[in-house]
Amino acid sequence: MNTVLSPSAPEAFWARLQPWCRTFGITRVADITGLDDLGLPTCVAIRPASRALSVSQGKGLSAAQARISAVMESIETWHAERIDGPIYHGTAARARADGLALADLYAFAHRPTRLPLEAVPTQFVEVERLLGGPAAWVPLDCLSTDFCYDIDSPPVFMRSSNGLAAGQTRDAALLHALCEVVERNAVQRWMQGPAFQGAARRVTAAAAAPLAPLLERCAAAGQVLLAWDIPAGAGLHCHAVMLLGSPDARAARDVGAFSGFGCSPDPRAALQAAVLETVQSRLTMISGARDDLFPEEFERCRDAAFARAMWVRHEHSAPLDAFADAAEDTAADAVAAAIERDFGQPVYWRDLGRHDAPFAVVRALVPGMQQLGMDQVYYCQNRRAA
Repeated sequence: MNTVLSPSAPEAFWARLQPWCRTFGITRVADITGLDDLGLPTCVAIRPASRALSVSQGKGLSAAQARISAVMESIETWHAERIDGPIYHGTAARARADGLALADLYAFAHRPTRLPLEAVPTQFVEVERLLGGPAAWVPLDCLSTDFCYDIDSPPVFMRSSNGLAAGQTRDAALLHALCEVVERNAVQRWMQGPAFQGAARRVTAAAAAPLAPLLERCAAAGQVLLAWDIPAGAGLHCHAVMLLGSPDARAARDVGAFSGFGCSPDPRAALQAAVLETVQSRLTMISGARDDLFPEEFERCRDAAFARAMWVRHEHSAPLDAFADAAEDTAADAVAAAIERDFGQPVYWRDLGRHDAPFAVVRALVPGMQQLGMDQVYYCQNRRAA
């Protein structure tokens, strides 16, 4: 999920957004910033009847931005839990016989099946081609965030929030949805290689000026932020960031190593997004409020041997102080055209929002793109998105 926030007038937008909380089942919004030493404004939105996460977390450079971010993340998930419009029930073979134009089923992350995918009963929904051209029908699972299914009979196609985004305008939401799809594909491939063992650079205020106060607090707490550049394609820039404490530091609570990612046409914006996500992930573990935090997650981030090895490897990393140029055209259509050019796949999207609401909610979908964690249960037979 990738909620887009305008830096201007967050309080005014919150005044328009708050009345919608009841409509979407959000009962409480809490500021949890003070649970950590680092002071990143972070809020949680509570939606008890959620069919995904009941607790959505948001961050920003101010409390107002964090509050909006948390609520918007919860709202966008609400929309993806309820896919409106016609749904076709049947096999792919029958759907094609009935005249439906289906996307390549094998291009989406899916479980191994006894029958060919064409013979597996599936629910299909229609998506539009962002740049124009024929629409297509795709498995409902590829758009849904409804995770309340029988664990003994899970969906064939992977359900996730990848490519789900909300924003104050449709174009802004689409841009960030597309960036997330490219980011997840890039990160999943990057993680299959040396990943965090590769050469890193230290994040400094020169590279992320708006985050200077946060970076100062991290340094005072004995924490260092390391950055890696991830090849992404489509003219986009992708960064991984890790927050790592000195083994000898005692100024901040010892809660382990954390990572985050960011992707944008602007390399500085990508880095800043990755830094914010990384610091937020630390607070996520401290608060312990998210529904999907399992014991192994805490064990992983508290792996002292890993943290010490990373510190030794990267303690003397050079500072990150230079960036490539940002893309000239950052409109969603321009990014979609670059994705189709570089990955050879159509870019689809679906409008999930309500036209009477003061925000847009969209879902972007690119066949063949990989997703985080898909190698654990799912696989993608079509490998054309290289």
